[in-house]
Amino acid sequence: MPLDGEDDPVRSIFADDPSHPLDIALAKLERVAADFDVASLAAPDPTVPPVPPHMDEAPPITDYCASAQMPMPDEYADQKVGSAKPRSNLLDLRALSQEAVPPFHWFVPGWLSPHATLLSGRGGVGKSLAALQMAVALASGKVFLGSAVPPLRVLLWSCEEDRDELHRRLSRICEYYEISISDLAETLYVDCRHGLDNTLMTQEFGRPIWTPLAGYLREQCNDLQADLLIGDNLAHLYACSENDRHPVTVFSSWLSGLVTERPFCPLLIGHVAKGNGSEYSGSTAWENAVRMRWYLGDRLPEEQVPEDDEPGHLRFLCKRKTNYDSKDYIRFTMTGDGLLIPENVGGETGLIAQARARRARDVVLRGVAKLGTMGMVASEAPAQNYLPRLLAKFGLAEDLSTKETAAAMAALMVAGKLRRDVVGVDKARRKREGIVLAE
Repeated sequence: MPLDGEDDPVRSIFADDPSHPLDIALAKLERVAADFDVASLAAPDPTVPPVPPHMDEAPPITDYCASAQMPMPDEYADQKVGSAKPRSNLLDLRALSQEAVPPFHWFVPGWLSPHATLLSGRGGVGKSLAALQMAVALASGKVFLGSAVPPLRVLLWSCEEDRDELHRRLSRICEYYEISISDLAETLYVDCRHGLDNTLMTQEFGRPIWTPLAGYLREQCNDLQADLLIGDNLAHLYACSENDRHPVTVFSSWLSGLVTERPFCPLLIGHVAKGNGSEYSGSTAWENAVRMRWYLGDRLPEEQVPEDDEPGHLRFLCKRKTNYDSKDYIRFTMTGDGLLIPENVGGETGLIAQARARRARDVVLRGVAKLGTMGMVASEAPAQNYLPRLLAKFGLAEDLSTKETAAAMAALMVAGKLRRDVVGVDKARRKREGIVLAE
């Protein structure tokens, strides 16, 4: 306010006091100050929206990075954020050239390797049951994913089944494999997480952060010397946006690094989106983050599922993404008491395997004849017109996998029932060759 002129409030106060000693003036100023409405000056302006809590604060970068929620390399833990040099992992190519090329490591040939893997499927199809049965089979060296392998040490985080349900399922599965539950005491570790907070990664200030439970899981995997970690399921473990590719990739990469001393595989269980035919949990972020993705359904993935459909007794475990092998599937029959019985697994011998191989040869012969009537030229070499691929494309392979029809094709060519021959000419009048039925 102005302090001079006719409307000066200070002049008006002292107008009736010509002497106005200093002590009198100060006393009057104190009375004027006391009359001001201090509360009204501090009151917020109703036209200005309130500031959200913590939005005026800087993110706690130092505490965030130095805490157990965001693990840092031990040698940098005591340094200030921003002062540490990034860890380098440059390959010494000269030394590498002198080393023997390591073979690719499979836990289960063609199916399970030391890389992040995702098993997806719609609700109620039996993913948790499949995960538990697979855990028992791999921990006991039994056949489940195509062939028997040496027993693995398996840690299963079961977030949805309580102790009694796990007991019932384990009892049925072990009876099927003709083993006792106690036989698994040194190779299978089931952590019943039902009713607990199982969040490993969440999000604050728009950034992914780890919870203290992540450190517990790391210690548990290493203390138990786990080869395989099964997390059932992602909705319990991962609390960030599934449409944001960065936290999804960070989460997958971190899980792969839980164990660094030896080959280790994290296998995650996830639901697919509700849309008919969906194979993803809301986005394709997981498809890019993992090295292999399986799909469990009561139909092959290409088949449409009616809205009101209830799963039948068949189950198909399909490799839908694989960086290190070809796509394939295993068909199961689900029994009434909740067991998945594999059909035509790789280690199977005897009459059943022989009958299926014989049927595969019949399917291939009929398929070649049908393709001929359609004017299609098939090849025995992997290409666009690769015979097993054409059989699957036109629905002529029935329930056989590409691997089975390829084996049947090779057997028929060796037996002289199929042969490569000239089947016509192309537009440039060059000879076209393809597979035909032998005379």
